[in-house]
Amino acid sequence: MNKLFATLLLAGAAAAGISQPAFAGAREEAKLIEASGVLEELQSQRDTYIPDRLLARAYGIAVIPNVIKVAAVVGGRRGTGALVVRDSSGKFSDPIMVSITGGNVGWQIGVQSTDIVLVFTTRKSIEGIADGKLTLGGDA
Repeated sequence: MNKLFATLLLAGAAAAGISQPAFAGAREEAKLIEASGVLEELQSQRDTYIPDRLLARAYGIAVIPNVIKVAAVVGGRRGTGALVVRDSSGKFSDPIMVSITGGNVGWQIGVQSTDIVLVFTTRKSIEGIADGKLTLGGDA
């Protein structure tokens, strides 16, 4: 099961190119390869391992590698990645490209790069992404 999601993104990308008239561009392919690498690295380490029970319940999984956050009083973040969603038969869909953006204001300075993996366990949480209503984090 550990390698399943890493290979899932690559297999989905290959299948998307065969079964659909639109082919993934070089950027999308590179992003899928990078996302699968993040999942492989995450699952290979004990301290960052996603439990199999959680992955078995997953309705959707999003992997967004290299989310860049830059701040100097006013800040922003940006990253792109892939999302796979489980259908009614229990199989995962072809990858869908997603992006994460945001801004903030406050006493801050710096640059940060983070890999984000989100595991969604309900259909409602995936619908929130489709509507653009997902917010991550919060500071005081």
